Amino acid sequence: MHRFALALLFCFVLAPIAHAQTQIAGDWQGTLDSNDQTYRIAWHVTAAADGTLTSTIDNLDEQIFGIKVKSTVVKERTLTLIVDDTVESNGEDITIRGTTAGTFNDDMTELTGTWTQTDPDQPPVHFMLKHVPAQPKAPPAS
Repeated sequence: MHRFALALLFCFVLAPIAHAQTQIAGDWQGTLDSNDQTYRIAWHVTAAADGTLTSTIDNLDEQIFGIKVKSTVVKERTLTLIVDDTVESNGEDITIRGTTAGTFNDDMTELTGTWTQTDPDQPPVHFMLKHVPAQPKAPPAS
């Protein structure tokens, strides 16, 4: 009986976390404002059965797809992403390193925050994303 009660308690504690994770899974699209220029971006989120999240980012205007996110963490309504990846664009390798800090709206359908590039250091720039219906997969980064 003790094991059953412990298992039930464990389910009640993790259920809200798992629900939030699956609620944000899918595709998000929006804009990133940088140096007086606005870029269209997409964020693709996958939730595993254990509740962990993996994600990638696309810069649609520069046709850079599949930027791997090293860490995707959601805590209540806040998001933290850590990016450390090398992608190819126009035949050149580009290293992308930085962090994202964002906040979801109450119904978890919109996300606003900042992207701070750390290599090379850049001032934070603002972004806004909205959850959208599933999109076709973009080609992976080389």
